[in-house]
Amino acid sequence: RSLDFIQPLLTPHTLLIFLQNGISHLRYNNAEQLPATPVFATSSEGATRLGAGHIRHAGSGHTYLGFLRPQDNGATTKLEQLLPILQNSGLASSLSNDIQANLWAKLFVNVGINGLTAIHNLKNGQLLHSSEMRDRLSRLVQETEQVARAAGIAIHDDPIQLTFEVCRRTAQNISSMLQDVRNHRPTEIAAINGAVSQIGKELQIPTPENDALIARVLEIEANYPN
Repeated sequence: RSLDFIQPLLTPHTLLIFLQNGISHLRYNNAEQLPATPVFATSSEGATRLGAGHIRHAGSGHTYLGFLRPQDNGATTKLEQLLPILQNSGLASSLSNDIQANLWAKLFVNVGINGLTAIHNLKNGQLLHSSEMRDRLSRLVQETEQVARAAGIAIHDDPIQLTFEVCRRTAQNISSMLQDVRNHRPTEIAAINGAVSQIGKELQIPTPENDALIARVLEIEANYPN
């Protein structure tokens, strides 16, 4: 719906920056899908919505931006000009030569943390308080790693250890999906775990842990009060 709304503003020379969780938006890398030049970004900045117009900055992180396909010099120059604007605003930012790897690195973390915190009503750090929860988190991320490797995604750090580290570093944070559930909003489960499940099916890699988590989150959504 948002893309439909801004269609009149888009031209082949427009940079349209996607900064969101999950990977379902990567379909817009297809030139026929979008009348603009897509830039994909990922950030580990933390924030909690406390109320209307009231946001708490829950932790500093890093923002990466990049193209998924080669671009002409004009698009590259525009993105390079944007970078100091972000940096001067206080956001640690840089351009990535492999934004797909950055997106999947964030996906590993979201797969392991978001759904579990949402269904158990836990802060990020509380996922590490029991062996049962740590084991389930590990299985979710391990399935995602298997799908990523089969899809040819570059993996630079141990995804499970990275997710544990994010849990420790953001121990008091409330994940975006738990915030959605608490406020009875639609979640990003389809774009996160759902995307892993879909790619797994295409590559014939089973993802039972992700499938079970998806079903539980969708059940919670279906039972929101009217």
